Amino acid sequence: MHTFILELRQDHGDIIRLLRVLWFKLRALHDDRDADYETMLRVLDFLIELADQFHHPREDILFDLLRQRFDNLRDVLDELQKQHAIIPRQGQELRELLKAAADGQPVELERLSRLGHDYLLAQRWHIHEEEFAVFALADRTLDEADWATIEQRAAPLLAGQRDRRRKSEAFWVELPEIGVLAGGGDRQGECG
Repeated sequence: MHTFILELRQDHGDIIRLLRVLWFKLRALHDDRDADYETMLRVLDFLIELADQFHHPREDILFDLLRQRFDNLRDVLDELQKQHAIIPRQGQELRELLKAAADGQPVELERLSRLGHDYLLAQRWHIHEEEFAVFALADRTLDEADWATIEQRAAPLLAGQRDRRRKSEAFWVELPEIGVLAGGGDRQGECG
């Protein structure tokens, strides 16, 4: 498997771990346990930064090249790129509600739960479609010249990859209870 795809899949593993933590924290709301809005907000902020600011722009570069090569994949790629716009809006809406709750403002728990679960499902569907409809095809069909083009276009984004990886590792160390909820080093599993 090409390194570019492996890195995107590693991001997906990190995203799934973060989604799993949000899922556990949202479940706590239904179980009448204390809501940990601060932790949910912190996890969501990190998730938004990872997915929306770093990961999705790299995928868009891959999608653009695939769109040029495969007409029959155009609808799938268009839908995934639409999700790259929709998911951040869902994340921001959830973030605003979590921020209000963390600040002690009254928040309708049913709305918070619905927004949270909608966000989780959108992310999971999105990752599933990319993994099975796009990444496998890209890895099987793109040649070294294609990957060189993708890497050249992604170079400005990849420059920050080491820093982002260090930040990710520090995030899990800083909040060990989150790592436990996320399943530790496990990169698979369900989140809702």
